[in-house]
Amino acid sequence: MVDTRLNEAKDQIKDAGFEDPKEDDALGDRSAMKDSNWVVVAQVPAPGESVNTDTEITVTIAKPDDDKFLEVAPADSSHAQAVRQKRADDEAERKAADAEAKAKADREAAEKSGEQAQEAKDYVNTVDPPARIGKGAIDELSVFAAAAEAGTEGDDAVVYYTTTFDDVMDSYKTFLDTADNPSHLEDPTDKLKGAVEGFVRASQTLGSLVGTDDAATMQRFRDVYNQNRDIYNAALTTIYANTGVQPPLIA
Repeated sequence: MVDTRLNEAKDQIKDAGFEDPKEDDALGDRSAMKDSNWVVVAQVPAPGESVNTDTEITVTIAKPDDDKFLEVAPADSSHAQAVRQKRADDEAERKAADAEAKAKADREAAEKSGEQAQEAKDYVNTVDPPARIGKGAIDELSVFAAAAEAGTEGDDAVVYYTTTFDDVMDSYKTFLDTADNPSHLEDPTDKLKGAVEGFVRASQTLGSLVGTDDAATMQRFRDVYNQNRDIYNAALTTIYANTGVQPPLIA
């Protein structure tokens, strides 16, 4: 009776003249509601043992869909073999599904990467001209500040230069505000805008030199300028990445 469905085992026991067997769940304390869902994994008396028909027979049962069925079923059980095969098939199917899902995700990622790369190229083509104009102005600001610190530029020149520089930066930022930047470049674009505003603050700091030769003001200018130069260059490098165009970084 071992390795047979419980309903079949009961029929064999009854045909042999025995009473219905005592049932013992191998994996818990459950009662068999539908005999055909259960398999006999052990029996007492043992198979082949000769006993009187008034002997109580005990069958140990389990369900093939139990997680631990293979732990209680005989290794050579046909039901155990079927369970092993089903689990192997399920695992193979799962791996195949995972592989297909990964392949799909890779395809979608490649498509998205390609789309983003094209969007970045289009954006850089739009942003590059004003970015190069901005680079020229920002680089010149540093050169002019050194001249102002050395005293070779007068107050009138400082006022004129900083005002002109601020106008150029305002136009640059207005362009960045209105340009249609790709969503994946939103963060570096925002940092680029913030750095442009930072250069304006540096210029305004330089403008406060008028009528003074304050070393602390020049140091403040350098601190603000250098901080925003680093932010600016990092943001521009990200925006231009993989576009084949060299970013106009600040020296």
